[in-house]
Amino acid sequence: MFKTADGHTLELAPWRMRRFMRLLAQARRTPPGMTSRTITQDMQILLRRARRVGADPNRRIARFESSGACCRACFLARQKRDAMEVVALAVAPGAHLYEREIDALEQELEDFEFEVERSANVTLAWRHYKTLRGAADNTSGIGVYILMRGSRPIYVGKSDDVGARLRRHRLYARQHDSDLNVWIANTPRASDAAAVEHVLVRALRTRVTNRKLKVALIVGKRGLRIDNLLPPGIASPKAPGKAIDLAAGSLFEFAP
Repeated sequence: MFKTADGHTLELAPWRMRRFMRLLAQARRTPPGMTSRTITQDMQILLRRARRVGADPNRRIARFESSGACCRACFLARQKRDAMEVVALAVAPGAHLYEREIDALEQELEDFEFEVERSANVTLAWRHYKTLRGAADNTSGIGVYILMRGSRPIYVGKSDDVGARLRRHRLYARQHDSDLNVWIANTPRASDAAAVEHVLVRALRTRVTNRKLKVALIVGKRGLRIDNLLPPGIASPKAPGKAIDLAAGSLFEFAP
């Protein structure tokens, strides 16, 4: 925990502290031989000099800004017990290294990553349909789907009624003259579908257009076990293989 310049307590999870240090190293353009102790000191200075500059009462999110060290930093934090938990951060070169206007930093704030909590215990049975029409006409119930253009995945989705959702996709595809095929897997519960969707997006994150789900995933109380994660023939260098099995509280993350 860290005390800010105006008396607030900021709390960082260990994995977010590591991410903060990586961002600082990148912003500093760290020269060879610089010790991690130097980066750690910079991180502590930025946290201590942070000041609260705004808040979103609907989400109970506060915004902090800090400068005067090697870089300039912004934090988003939410109330958690007697402290503010940092849920997102951005770092930009500043001060004596590089000048950068605050509006550029504001743009980075729009790309803040928030973590979500998901649980599931499912084995996926994937079915492939060559057309959206065939998929929409032969599918119902809760599930997830992967839209494909040829052999390339382009979008991951979920729905409480997959058939109805794919009929809407079919209308969109027709309007844009798209030739799509689709993989589908049903899940027992909507919460399972949400977890599978999130994992798939992160497994295929460099290949699909989903943006909002490319965020940190914290494993919920029921754990996270997904067997047969990817359909046949869809490989990804960032995918963890065919199965996910993590205990509650784990951070689910892929290598950069």
